[in-house]
Amino acid sequence: MSFTAIKKYLDGVANRNAFKVEALVMGTETAGKVVVVTAALYQFEAKMEVEYEWSPSGNILYMSTKRYWATNNGLSRGNIKMGLASENAGNTNWVELNNDNGIQDGQWHAFVKHLTVDANSRSATIYFNWQYDVDGRPDPNMTGHVDVTFP
Repeated sequence: MSFTAIKKYLDGVANRNAFKVEALVMGTETAGKVVVVTAALYQFEAKMEVEYEWSPSGNILYMSTKRYWATNNGLSRGNIKMGLASENAGNTNWVELNNDNGIQDGQWHAFVKHLTVDANSRSATIYFNWQYDVDGRPDPNMTGHVDVTFP
């Protein structure tokens, strides 16, 4: 799907701020940038690799997760949330992206989900939250973010 087709589709969505795009495909003509967002607390760490791109005017930010990694403890019940925000333009708030099944084994795992947010044509923040599953203790809740700027 081309950027133009995606934009046309999203323009018809009444509440784009909270809309979770399920079929966004980033074409080579509008290839995005890849960043890794890290969340850490105590000895625990989680990373999410994401690809993002801006609409030509900068009024929309698109984000696709690619894969994740979490410190090995042999469990597989981590929780993944993402969010996008652009000051004075849009905020997705936290969007839960999995069902209490994030694998915590120190390996990268493919994980493809999509979000979009209205943007201010200057900058936005990509937020990542991992609730790290542990046995017999409260689960550490870790958050990281990356600020991105419109070219």
